[in-house]
Amino acid sequence: MSSSNRLRYALASEATHQAEDKKQVEKYINVPTDVFLDCIKDMPKHHQDICIRRGRIRTYYKPFFTANPNGMGKTYNMGIVHICEVKND
Repeated sequence: MSSSNRLRYALASEATHQAEDKKQVEKYINVPTDVFLDCIKDMPKHHQDICIRRGRIRTYYKPFFTANPNGMGKTYNMGIVHICEVKND
């Protein structure tokens, strides 16, 4: 698993933990530009361009597991996580 893939996984996990409604299909997390660019660096150039143009990454189309804090196991999640870029001004 690449470092970008691990970062996307960690952010999806964090978005799930932050979500008020854990059962909602779509969850969002805002990240600074440098983190956003780290998330896409393992993608093909074409996909990077699309993500940059949209300002977000749509990931996890299938059910997935996220690690719980403090080593409390894993949680099964369904749905989509959007990693959204927040421009550094």
